Amino acid sequence: MWNDFNCPKCGSEQTVRTPIELLSGIKSTFYILLVISVLGIAVYPMLVLISVVVIILGVIVNIIRKIIHRNHWLMKCQRCKTEYYIVNPDKAHVVKQKRDKQQKKQESNAEKQLFIQRRKAEILARNGAVPNDERLLGEVGFFGFHKNAFRTINCRLKITDKSYIIFNEKFTIYIKREDVLSIKKNENCNNKLNTFCK
Repeated sequence: MWNDFNCPKCGSEQTVRTPIELLSGIKSTFYILLVISVLGIAVYPMLVLISVVVIILGVIVNIIRKIIHRNHWLMKCQRCKTEYYIVNPDKAHVVKQKRDKQQKKQESNAEKQLFIQRRKAEILARNGAVPNDERLLGEVGFFGFHKNAFRTINCRLKITDKSYIIFNEKFTIYIKREDVLSIKKNENCNNKLNTFCK
């Protein structure tokens, strides 16, 4: 939020505080509806209904604005008519406390995400570990494991001289090469699996 009384757009000092009123921005619609009602002019009922809905929605929006910006002042530049918010000097400590709280929460969330990523990397390294007596031939970073006709689980695949290791952060499937009956090569797919399993 802008903390200076000067206009952020043109830098003018000719700014005034504008209180947020419930009918702010919808006064013209309200006055037109009032005049129509006073004069008793027969108007299409749908037009009156639309006007009433616009007024009600405008009042609700202004109530929400008042609640959200209760610790701020709405300022208006007299030169360029720009509206902007500044921190209420009497509520500066409240705004600062909220800002500090949000910053601590963001830092905490960042630490949690970092911990989750590290934990995931450790689990993937453990699940995808190649046995000491095997030699790694290649690795496929994205491998779809079809659990059934409707569900595919994202995994990784490591190909060794003795086995296929399908793994992700939840499980590991170790398949010996001699247990594999056949591997179908997909001519249209440029996949590392085709290179190692001809």
